[in-house]
Amino acid sequence: MIGEVYEIVPGTYNNEQEVQVKFTKTVEQDEVRVYSEQDILNTIAYLEQQKINFCAIKDAEIEVNNQMLAKIRAIDRTNNIAE
Repeated sequence: MIGEVYEIVPGTYNNEQEVQVKFTKTVEQDEVRVYSEQDILNTIAYLEQQKINFCAIKDAEIEVNNQMLAKIRAIDRTNNIAE
Protein backbone atom coordinates (compact mmCIF):
# COMPACT_ATOMS: atom_id res chain seq x y z
CA MET A 1 0.00 0.00 0.00
CA ILE A 2 1.31 3.44 -0.81
CA GLY A 3 0.71 6.39 1.49
CA GLU A 4 1.11 10.01 0.53
CA VAL A 5 2.66 12.77 2.59
CA TYR A 6 1.45 16.27 1.86
CA GLU A 7 1.61 19.82 3.13
CA ILE A 8 -1.16 22.39 3.18
CA VAL A 9 -0.15 25.38 1.06
CA PRO A 10 -0.19 28.47 3.27
CA GLY A 11 -2.91 30.95 2.49
CA THR A 12 -6.27 32.31 3.49
CA TYR A 13 -9.16 30.01 2.74
CA ASN A 14 -12.88 30.64 3.14
CA ASN A 15 -13.93 26.98 3.08
CA GLU A 16 -12.44 23.52 2.84
CA GLN A 17 -12.88 23.28 -0.94
CA GLU A 18 -10.41 26.16 -1.41
CA VAL A 19 -7.62 24.54 0.61
CA GLN A 20 -4.64 23.64 -1.54
CA VAL A 21 -2.20 20.87 -0.76
CA LYS A 22 1.21 19.98 -2.12
CA PHE A 23 2.21 16.31 -2.19
CA THR A 24 5.77 15.99 -0.97
CA LYS A 25 6.40 12.25 -1.26
CA THR A 26 4.88 8.82 -1.36
CA VAL A 27 5.85 6.13 1.11
CA GLU A 28 5.40 2.39 1.06
CA GLN A 29 3.25 1.18 3.94
CA ASP A 30 2.57 -2.32 5.17
CA GLU A 31 -0.85 -3.69 4.45
CA VAL A 32 -3.19 -3.23 7.36
CA ARG A 33 -5.58 -6.08 7.91
CA VAL A 34 -9.08 -5.08 8.83
CA TYR A 35 -10.70 -7.51 11.23
CA SER A 36 -14.43 -8.08 11.17
CA GLU A 37 -16.46 -8.10 14.34
CA GLN A 38 -16.88 -11.86 13.94
CA ASP A 39 -13.08 -12.31 13.66
CA ILE A 40 -12.66 -10.46 16.93
CA LEU A 41 -15.42 -12.42 18.67
CA ASN A 42 -13.90 -15.69 17.46
CA THR A 43 -10.48 -14.65 18.76
CA ILE A 44 -11.94 -13.70 22.13
CA ALA A 45 -13.79 -17.03 22.36
CA TYR A 46 -10.62 -18.94 21.41
CA LEU A 47 -8.54 -17.10 24.02
CA GLU A 48 -11.21 -17.62 26.66
CA GLN A 49 -11.20 -21.37 25.94
CA GLN A 50 -7.39 -21.42 26.10
CA LYS A 51 -7.59 -19.70 29.49
CA ILE A 52 -10.14 -22.24 30.75
CA ASN A 53 -7.99 -25.15 29.55
CA PHE A 54 -4.84 -23.68 31.10
CA CYS A 55 -6.57 -23.07 34.43
CA ALA A 56 -7.97 -26.62 34.44
CA ILE A 57 -4.46 -28.02 33.97
CA LYS A 58 -3.08 -25.81 36.74
CA ASP A 59 -5.97 -26.74 39.06
CA ALA A 60 -5.19 -30.43 38.48
CA GLU A 61 -1.51 -29.82 39.26
CA ILE A 62 -2.42 -27.96 42.44
CA GLU A 63 -4.71 -30.80 43.51
CA VAL A 64 -1.90 -33.34 43.06
CA ASN A 65 0.47 -31.10 45.01
CA ASN A 66 -2.08 -30.67 47.80
CA GLN A 67 -2.56 -34.45 48.01
CA MET A 68 1.19 -34.99 48.21
CA LEU A 69 1.48 -32.28 50.85
CA ALA A 70 -1.29 -33.89 52.89
CA LYS A 71 0.52 -37.27 52.74
CA ILE A 72 3.80 -35.63 53.82
CA ARG A 73 2.10 -33.89 56.73
CA ALA A 74 0.45 -37.16 57.79
CA ILE A 75 3.80 -38.92 58.26
CA ASP A 76 4.40 -39.80 61.91
CA ARG A 77 7.79 -38.29 62.72
CA THR A 78 7.87 -39.03 66.43
CA ASN A 79 10.16 -42.03 65.94
CA ASN A 80 12.53 -40.19 63.67
CA ILE A 81 13.68 -37.59 66.18
CA ALA A 82 17.16 -38.27 67.54
CA GLU A 83 17.45 -37.63 71.25
